Amino acid sequence: MSKLHLILKLIRQLRSKAVLLMLITAVAGFAVVYVSGLYRLPRLYQNRLDSLSESGEFIYFDTLGLKTDVEKDISAMPGVRDIAYTAYIGNLICGDNTYFLKAVSSEICFDGLNSGRNVGEDGSMPLIVCSGSAAGSLARDGIVNARLVIGARSRNTSFRICGTVPDDVPVLNFQTGSNAVSAYDMFSPCGNDVYAYAGDSLMNLLRDHYNTDDSIFYPANGVILFEKDADQDARNAVTYALLERNISIQSPDAIEARTRAVSKNSIDTYSAIPLLIMALSLAASAALIVMSVDSEAKTIAVIELIGCSGRMGAALLICTFGVLILPGVIVNSILLLAVNFSGIQLVDNVMLTSGSFGELAATALVFLVIIAAVSLLMTRGRSYAQRKIEEM
Repeated sequence: MSKLHLILKLIRQLRSKAVLLMLITAVAGFAVVYVSGLYRLPRLYQNRLDSLSESGEFIYFDTLGLKTDVEKDISAMPGVRDIAYTAYIGNLICGDNTYFLKAVSSEICFDGLNSGRNVGEDGSMPLIVCSGSAAGSLARDGIVNARLVIGARSRNTSFRICGTVPDDVPVLNFQTGSNAVSAYDMFSPCGNDVYAYAGDSLMNLLRDHYNTDDSIFYPANGVILFEKDADQDARNAVTYALLERNISIQSPDAIEARTRAVSKNSIDTYSAIPLLIMALSLAASAALIVMSVDSEAKTIAVIELIGCSGRMGAALLICTFGVLILPGVIVNSILLLAVNFSGIQLVDNVMLTSGSFGELAATALVFLVIIAAVSLLMTRGRSYAQRKIEEM
């Protein structure tokens, strides 16, 4: 209890310096989490692109706004293994929440994920895949009862959830068609998107109750995957067939290069200021610790004069400054918990996950090392208290 009393006494006497050190460590912790999240997002999209490439050779296609049934025209050609695309169907309204229902053509959209790969038909109702957080608010006992709005038509509809995917992991979800596509245009986290397998049960529902035809499934863009044993002639034939229909195509190498360029630009643009804040925080904290130890020389001298060893005095200093970094760690931990439980991306281009807690802990450890190094250096050798007493 006496040691705790001494630590609290030192903190009270530091006052403004203690408050400033708390703020500096809190800001530094957030800067580290921000920068690590900035690097995590490009890695995440690169990993998803690599996962798609491991499924087999593919080409990206974009119909450039034309209504053409690429799937029917191309899927029967020799060497074609699968065509993966998503097509917007309508809005799924459940309570106060609105979700975007998309038809998904293939399990490849969820390839490499631990769940959400059992997409298929059960003969009774359409099967859907969504994010874990959406499933929690949409489904009861695995069944979704919601209002599906397509154009001017609205109807209460039932779906069965056959899988979920992690909120923060991108799935193959084509967002933007262009002549300069990167992985960021091909993948996105589920968010408010709900995916229904583009099969007979969904088509029957749309035909019977919404008077729609097959054209609602016509893809705007997607990827064509080849069989691993497909020869070059078969691949060339698919390429020519697409070009004859004025459909734009892009190779995996071009997409890979653009992905890396977009990632580099994002990191270069958004990391400079946080990295500067991190460096300034470390320097400022070291300076504050030096100033604080020096300004409390009399208190430290009294502690040594009443029988406390130099080693114990240094330990008390380390504990005192260690207590001061706790508020910053707590504030950032609360922020990370809120982000992880809500499934919301706090800042664009930054992905905060459970792994961010480890980076926050590493930041606190770095500050503790600085505190220990400065405290031991200032109290080493001949008694620090004796030297200060001689100066008075």
